[in-house]
Amino acid sequence: MDEHPLNVLVVDDDRDFVNDFKLLLPSNMQFGVTYSAKDAIIFLATHDIDVVFLDIDLGSGTDGMDLLSKIKEEWPYLVVVMITADQRVNSVVKAMQLGASDYVGKDPDLGKLKLSIDRAISQARLQQRYDLLAKELRDRVGDLIGESDAIRNVREEMARLSQVSSNVLITGESGTGKELVARGIHRLSPHRNQPFLAVNCAALSKELIESELFGHEKGSFTGAHSRRIGKFELVGEGTLFLDEITEIPPELQAKLLRVLQEREFERVGGNSLIPFQGRLLTSSNRGITQVVEDGSLREDLYYRVNVSHLHLPTLAERKEDIPILVNYFVDVKSRDMKKPVRGVSQKALQLLSSYHWPGNVRELINLVEDAVAHCDEGLLQPSHFGRLLVSGLEMFDSYDEAKKYFLLKFQHDYISAGLARNKGNVSRTAEEMGLSRGGLIKMIQACGLTVKHQSP
Repeated sequence: MDEHPLNVLVVDDDRDFVNDFKLLLPSNMQFGVTYSAKDAIIFLATHDIDVVFLDIDLGSGTDGMDLLSKIKEEWPYLVVVMITADQRVNSVVKAMQLGASDYVGKDPDLGKLKLSIDRAISQARLQQRYDLLAKELRDRVGDLIGESDAIRNVREEMARLSQVSSNVLITGESGTGKELVARGIHRLSPHRNQPFLAVNCAALSKELIESELFGHEKGSFTGAHSRRIGKFELVGEGTLFLDEITEIPPELQAKLLRVLQEREFERVGGNSLIPFQGRLLTSSNRGITQVVEDGSLREDLYYRVNVSHLHLPTLAERKEDIPILVNYFVDVKSRDMKKPVRGVSQKALQLLSSYHWPGNVRELINLVEDAVAHCDEGLLQPSHFGRLLVSGLEMFDSYDEAKKYFLLKFQHDYISAGLARNKGNVSRTAEEMGLSRGGLIKMIQACGLTVKHQSP
């Protein structure tokens, strides 16, 4: 697992100390500095930081402890080390209680200072590894969520295909998870510790795709200022996944066919034969028979990539999995956004289950993310999935019930925009809407909104 160079931010108004501190950092560290709490928040919001060294006394009456609380509230897993000339027990204990990982003294002992810096960097490295592993675990769990017969069959087939080396063609509509399945086959295979490389063939121009796949030699064409190693070479003994293989230009399909037949290739402009040692997985969201018949995919190439075939069901074909998927992604998105959303109401699940999902799981994820973003707390209601309401009118028992939901949705969005525009000021928002303050508060409560600032 590769580690990116750590990004360090020092927040201290003592410029001499900052200069000494910078000299003690390893040369590959990305170093940033701010001299006030306000600038620190702005810097953290616009940069990817791994470790913060924060002065307890920032001058001008600014309390570093207050800034520590704000940092931990917004970035709870960020490693923060306090810098202090005052090492009294109560100050240190308070900092630790607020979430600081360690403290650095401002004494002249550079040896101790270097030790504290190294310790903080080690902790940040561990946190970095943990975050990457946690993300990978979430991705693995989220690959193929569901208990329907259709998805169980896919999982069983993935397990079988992972233990052989034959080429596999994965088909299915956009958003069904073809790349996730390819990654899953690789993870289950004996070559799981080798690279997995994915190429979206539809996203590359005709001029770029040959170099992307096979690489090129310096000077082989205009702009080839240096040698480039292609994916067939980079993958080694791992797995290469070509997404949307039908988008590869016909003239390059012959070269791809030769690679699969001979297990070797040449870089563009090169003369040396390079062995292809990996495994090839491909995918398409188009009807394969049709693209072979119309000439978009060579028939002989089709037989090479389609040694084994795995077709993914649409979300509409496994609707019993929708509640499981929705609750899973609500949990993931609410944690990511730090939102106290508890789940989904039965009415909302009924609405989601009645929708036909042309964009499949990808569309569901996007819709859940939007709903969580517009929900302050509690359960997601049908009104949070406004763009599905027209498609799900059959879920309403009467015209009055449907009208109520549409009105609540409109009020929720309109009031949310007004409060955001007025920075939470209820009185000013009520005045804009031509309502009394008490009347607006009743509407806010009816919509399920929470107002953090209700000062007149």
